[in-house]
Formats: sequence, structure tokens, C-alpha cells
Amino acid sequence: MRRSIATVSVSGTLEEKLRAVAGARFGTIELFENDLINFDRPPRALRQLADDLGLTIELYQPFRDFEGVSDDVFRRNLDRAERKFDVMGELGAPIMLVCSNVSPRAMADDARSSAQLHELAERAARRNLRIAHEALAWGMHVRTFTHAWQIVERTDHPHLGLNLDSYHTLSLGDDPSGIADLPGNRIFFSQVADAPRLTMDPLSWSRHFRCFPGQGDLDLAGFLVHWRRAKQANFHAGRTERRAFVGESEIAHSHELTASCRSDTPHHGDHRLRNALDRAHHVDALVEHTLIVTRGSLDQLAEIVTR
Repeated sequence: MRRSIATVSVSGTLEEKLRAVAGARFGTIELFENDLINFDRPPRALRQLADDLGLTIELYQPFRDFEGVSDDVFRRNLDRAERKFDVMGELGAPIMLVCSNVSPRAMADDARSSAQLHELAERAARRNLRIAHEALAWGMHVRTFTHAWQIVERTDHPHLGLNLDSYHTLSLGDDPSGIADLPGNRIFFSQVADAPRLTMDPLSWSRHFRCFPGQGDLDLAGFLVHWRRAKQANFHAGRTERRAFVGESEIAHSHELTASCRSDTPHHGDHRLRNALDRAHHVDALVEHTLIVTRGSLDQLAEIVTR
């Protein structure tokens, strides 16, 4: 089982984050672009640092406001994407996360979005990269994984797939049962995050209250049961391609999150998560196949980062 974590979930400089992640025995990271921007060395140096620590960089994110745009904006967006692909080549990162457009200028035109994502996937394919499209809970027109899948399915390109995020699904009260019907080989990437149950807009809720699995109130067990069913079906077909990433929280609150991990919160969170998985009657398989952060990993990570 490979345990993975987003750099946005950890406090400190990027080098401190990677050393903490490696010390906590995670195997790979999801690289948040702001972390790289504030890194004082070139991307290839970060790749070497990750290699030295026994880490891989699985995904680079986020690429924003790409699809559903006018032709002139689309041409500029393709230029932006090519520069990101250059960076990913230096990093050795095979997947770029493209979240649904949040701009008020975005068009509610699935055919246009599909055609534009197809061109992006074509360019990614030339570099042996893949695009994971994610429905943001606050997207201008695309907010649910079902809608994102309709666009991905319509695009029908092998280098374009889905990113699933438990927060973006559950914060909207969206029904995750449809995940079980998705073709597993088109789910390129998955993120598991929690949050306390609050009544507020999903963007502010995410920015200020998202937390590690088991530290909030979202029904992660229900989400993961359906995720696992899609994955199992794909295992049987012998072509599983996706990874699960865990514990995404906004960087503005990463210090608060890390400090809280030194208390009994991880133990309490792990206990709550396992209780939820028990209720789903899939404890062992879910732990094996969804790469959930364990209590021990959280404790080690907190100890190293706050040392």
C-alpha cells in the first residue's frame, strides 16, 4: 500500500514538507503549484530531492479556468498548458489536475468544453502525460462528478480522465453512489478529505475547515464504498490505473492542522474513521485500496514537522 499526501496539507518550506512526508513513510506526493513557486531552486532540483528521499511526484495541481472559454482565451490557455507541461517534464509528474472553470466568463457549453479538453489531452499525450478533470463544488457550471464525467466521456480521449474528491462531492450533498458505475480506468486520481458539518458556501468551507480523513463529519465510508466498487470492477478487468491521495487541506490552515495532530486528534480521527469503515463492512479492503492516512503516519508527520 502506497501512502500519499498533498504538499498543501503540510506546513513549512517545500523541502521541510518533503522531508516530513518521507519521514512519515509516505511514498509519493501531490505537488501544489504555490509550493513550487516559492521553492528557491528549479523543478529538476525538486525532482532530485524527492528521488533522494524515496518519493515520487504523482500529480501537479491546479490548472484553473481552462475549458468553456472563447477561442482567443483558449489559445492563451493552451500556451499556459504547454509551459506547465514543460515543468511537469522536469518534475517527472505524469498527471495534471484541471479543475472545472470558476470564471463568470465561462460558457455553459459542454460541447465546447469537451472539444477544448480534447485538444489539451492531445497535447498531453504527445508528452506522455495525462489530464485529470475535477468538478469543483464551486465551479461556475460544472460542480458534480457526474457532470464532469459526462464531459470526459463525451471527449473520449485516453489521456483525459476524472479526479474524484470526497469533499467536492459530499459538501454539496451529492449522491456518491454513481461512482460505482464509473469505469475505473477513467478515474485517474482520487483525493480523500474530510470537513466538519457546517452550513456555509463550499468555497469558504473548503478554504478554512477541510481536514484529514476521520477528523470531520463527512460520510467518507459511503464515498469509499462506491469508489471501491468501481475499482474492484476495474481490477477484475485487469487495467487499474488510478491512485488515491489523502488529507488535502488549504495551506492557510496547515499550521493549525499540523499542530492539532500533536494532540489526541489523530487517534480520535482514526478511531472515528475506522468506525465509519466498520459500518460500511469493508474495513480491510478499504484500508488496503484507498491509501488512507493511518494514525501512526499522522503522528509521525506531526512530530517531524513541528519538531
